[in-house]
Amino acid sequence: ASAASVIAMAGTTVLMAPTALMMIHNPMTMAFGNHGDMQRAMEMLDEHESVLPVVGFSYPPQRGFVVRNGCVARWMPQYETARSQDLDKIYHDAGQFYACRSDAFFRGRTTDVEDMVPLVLPEKEVQDIDTMEDWELAEQKYIRMNAQTHADPLREKKVENA
Repeated sequence: ASAASVIAMAGTTVLMAPTALMMIHNPMTMAFGNHGDMQRAMEMLDEHESVLPVVGFSYPPQRGFVVRNGCVARWMPQYETARSQDLDKIYHDAGQFYACRSDAFFRGRTTDVEDMVPLVLPEKEVQDIDTMEDWELAEQKYIRMNAQTHADPLREKKVENA
């Protein structure tokens, strides 16, 4: 029954008899991010239709390279002599959560609406995970963030007694 309800909800129009029930068993969801980021996004929805958590690229992609047929080529050669600090800051989806007013979402069937605003997150709190190396970086960031926000009470006690 649960899979059928998911499939039904993907339709443009769902027709059901007035006495019919749609069964959804123990629905689950997940969002990444912290309470403060999500609270800020909800507050932003008071004035905007959609909020997208983003993070800036650590290096301007305009100065990037592509490998074609084993050779390196500038991706955007027009920026070859540009100083990186003079280029526009470019952001990418942080991949943590999406926040969109339901009327806006159903109007376009997407969170990418005209009144979509960014929630800029610090790079130290975001990690795209595509490789094992990315996973290891995510673990290191998690450990560092956890150490900064939750001091170890046993460690503090040892220092006091030393």
